[in-house]
Amino acid sequence: MSILSAKDLTVGYRKGNSTSPVISGLNLSLSRGKLVALIGANGIGKSTLLRTLVGNQPPLEGEVSISGIRIGEISRKNLSLLLGIVNTERTQAGALTVREVVSLGRQPYTGFLGILSKNDKSIVEKAMQDAGILHKASSFLAELSDGERQKVMIAKALAQCTPIIILDEPTAFLDVASRMETMLLLHNLAHKQNKAVLLSSHDLSQSMMLADELWVVTNDQKIISGNTEDVVLSGAMDSIFASSIISFDLLQGDFCINLDSQYDIKLNCNDKILKKWIGNALKRNGYGISNDEACKNEITAISPNEITVSTAQGSIKANSISDMIAIIKGKSTNQ
Repeated sequence: MSILSAKDLTVGYRKGNSTSPVISGLNLSLSRGKLVALIGANGIGKSTLLRTLVGNQPPLEGEVSISGIRIGEISRKNLSLLLGIVNTERTQAGALTVREVVSLGRQPYTGFLGILSKNDKSIVEKAMQDAGILHKASSFLAELSDGERQKVMIAKALAQCTPIIILDEPTAFLDVASRMETMLLLHNLAHKQNKAVLLSSHDLSQSMMLADELWVVTNDQKIISGNTEDVVLSGAMDSIFASSIISFDLLQGDFCINLDSQYDIKLNCNDKILKKWIGNALKRNGYGISNDEACKNEITAISPNEITVSTAQGSIKANSISDMIAIIKGKSTNQ
């Protein structure tokens, strides 16, 4: 069941009597127990949409509701009991310990003085444990890596005990391992703690692996939403970038560059992994892969060290992929 919804929503900016719509005609819903990834090109309006969904920016048209109540009718205090927000900006609280930062998540409950009860402290400890940062509880924020800082901010949102968590580019400054850990953490929060989790991301592979739904912002600033696999198979990914040199590879599950090829080569290889990386090397060097049986240029690969390059002039053995490319380049001048 939807806990946050947008109906006929247009997001953008208002200046005086004029408006500048960014994304329009949105009808979206966010449900508990699901991780949703919002993806799209830079500058397309993802952050604008998130700010509108959390009530930090008024919509130009339409409405956002939480549990059936329009967000504009919910007080800021009550909103803080419903929404946990993690922004992309690096927090400037280096002089505070991890425990102190996470404790700030209890402010909606502790009031102005911020005195933590025994229950509050227990919630803070559990939030740090769930976010995988409890072992750094006494460390200063300034001492942490980017990945650890992000876990702290997620723990702070967890300490709010809200049914909804919304994150703007939570993996933006993280290395590969930290991105994976963060995405898995968010997936687990949705599935194991029944939270509604929405994040914007450029990490396509992790989003497709762990997100239950995708909200794809197209290059004409519309949104295609639905189950991750249904959205991918619909061809929606090709609408993200308005570029003829970039396309989405359904088999690889990622975007690829469409390079011009000098000539085509037939590739014979039964090992799928080896075939993928030989194909990668060929495409990068400007050679296309042909399925035409009549193709005179042919590569047969048994292992990375057993490769045969065949052309109209004959066959040459290659002892590596690097050697294979050098042979092809030498032969290609005679085609």
